[in-house]
Amino acid sequence: MRILIIGDMIGNIDEGMKKTTYNCAKVLSQKGHEVVVKRPVNSLYYKCVGSLDKFSPNVILSTHGPSTENLFLMKLLTLPPCQSKTVSIVTQANINLIFNKVIARLFRPDLALTQSQKNKYRFEAMGCKTDELIGGVAIRDFQPVQNIAEKRVLRKKYGIPLEDFVIVHVGTIGPERNLHVFNEISKINGITCVIVSPSSVKANQTLVRQLQLSGCMIINAYLSDIGSIYRSADCYLFPVVSDFGCIDTPLSVLEAMACNLPIICTRFGALPSIMDGVAGSCFYFDERKVIGIIDYLRSERPIIRTRERAMKYSWQNFGTKLDQILNELSSD
Repeated sequence: MRILIIGDMIGNIDEGMKKTTYNCAKVLSQKGHEVVVKRPVNSLYYKCVGSLDKFSPNVILSTHGPSTENLFLMKLLTLPPCQSKTVSIVTQANINLIFNKVIARLFRPDLALTQSQKNKYRFEAMGCKTDELIGGVAIRDFQPVQNIAEKRVLRKKYGIPLEDFVIVHVGTIGPERNLHVFNEISKINGITCVIVSPSSVKANQTLVRQLQLSGCMIINAYLSDIGSIYRSADCYLFPVVSDFGCIDTPLSVLEAMACNLPIICTRFGALPSIMDGVAGSCFYFDERKVIGIIDYLRSERPIIRTRERAMKYSWQNFGTKLDQILNELSSD
């Protein structure tokens, strides 16, 4: 099958949508498909110069958004002579609700692969066929720490206090991430908060200064072995509430789970589907409860089995399901 992926994987692959694009291309290529990846503006140029028609994709797969503009672009790309099926992986929908009825009639994709119940209902209300596709994580790259000695070596590497209870968060430093929760936590004696911000997205410097003044350790750089940060930690905290604070499947949470860390998080996006009933997962609604959960993890050291659940969402399993879905759609 010939597949055109509309997405971005230029530069460091260190944020959710880039990781999704990169791994979609990788797993589909491994399944034997002929894959071309183009950024949105480049895909339109690809169409205008006739290269898209020569490639003649069976499927046009979007891994970003989708937005109103993204859906419109896919419709342009399928104008004759191209007769491709269109598929959107709904990582972070950004569609103006006022135009939903118009979009439903004119621009809806042949299939929306949703990750959260909210977006599943949203796209079904637009009259769009949906399926669930949640993922993913590189299970081999993200492993639990072997022992205390390894954890101490990693903490020395990054300058993290050796004896503290370390809470980590990986993601963009911006107002939509709800990171102010770390300001109070980092003031607690014996706790260190480490926040790693990707190099590919500019950090909000006002928030960086606020977090640093409260005692948070900020790493604003590309780390080729981000797994070593998780292995140095005792807990992962994901406080995002806003729909636009992260993609529907927070890949950093899956990475932390693959390292078998306990997870404290909001019921954001796909997380209820991923984590309900998992030993070591702690959901919260009220930020005032977070410190109590941390105290429980510090004192009780409960059994943690988050890696077991993360295995289900490996990129390999993600690719197998995506391959099956696209083959069925192409044969319709």
